[in-house]
Amino acid sequence: MPVALTARRRLTLEDAANGNNQPAQESLVPEAALHDCGDHTGQAVEARHSGENICRSTVNSCSFLHPNLHYNFDYKVWVKAENALGEAVSDVTTMSTLHLVKTEAPELVSVKPIPGLKQMLEVLWKRPLLAPSGFPVKCTLRYRSANSNETVASSEVNMGIDELGMFNLSGLHDYTKYAVAVRCICTEGQILWSDWSAEKIGTTEEKAPSSKVDLWRAIGYIHPNGNRSILRSVRLMWKELQLPSSGTTIGYRAQCFLESDDAQKLISNTTDKTITFNITGEAYWISVVAYNSAGDSPEATLRIPSIKEKRTFILRFLRAE
Repeated sequence: MPVALTARRRLTLEDAANGNNQPAQESLVPEAALHDCGDHTGQAVEARHSGENICRSTVNSCSFLHPNLHYNFDYKVWVKAENALGEAVSDVTTMSTLHLVKTEAPELVSVKPIPGLKQMLEVLWKRPLLAPSGFPVKCTLRYRSANSNETVASSEVNMGIDELGMFNLSGLHDYTKYAVAVRCICTEGQILWSDWSAEKIGTTEEKAPSSKVDLWRAIGYIHPNGNRSILRSVRLMWKELQLPSSGTTIGYRAQCFLESDDAQKLISNTTDKTITFNITGEAYWISVVAYNSAGDSPEATLRIPSIKEKRTFILRFLRAE
């Protein structure tokens, strides 16, 4: 006698319900099995009424195909095993399709930054394709940094009967790639969540660099010019601090001006991490900022003393404060 009848149904484009059975004794190994399916009224549907409600198999599993099963019905299912020695019929098992159904995984539409809002991503997805119309759906999201396997789950999002779901992920890092996936379930009696959708990648907005560069200088004398004033060479060198990236640095802007007159400034942009200014023997201020598409970093500044203040070393290295 066939026993241990089980089933699971995934609501896919094939939309099949799968049943499994095992023969209870070796003397009655089935050569063919009939799976008869009754509707929720309890009345068995015989083969002569509807051939679609009988499944024949020579193995211990079989499938009932859509549209002969309804999403929110209870069905009575049994198995009859036959061979040359005779036949045996299993007990009748009542199965609720609500408890067997897994909807198709939803489709992610987009994962993108929200203009003007830092550390956030807007996630859009489509309602599962074969979720019955009129059935409310809820979903949950998971996300991870694209270079990490550690995932974070969001709270559940009720999308009701809408065709599009939306959720804003917040509290993320600046200018970071995130991989996002979503899964859904019908809220009226369904107990199996869909599979996770395919991941989609989104990157949070850039933020202006939050720290100043680490700035150094090297001062050397050149030679007197035609006016007998001393010319000096100031070579600036810097590196960015190793902090979490807030964006892609486009370049650096260096400024040099007299301490006694800041109206006239030498300004130079570069993508290198060094630059040289030729100055006179007076006192100067120099600053360097890094910048990206979102703005400038804080200034790193250095004061170059005048020749009169210090004439001890021809070449010296000083670090910015």
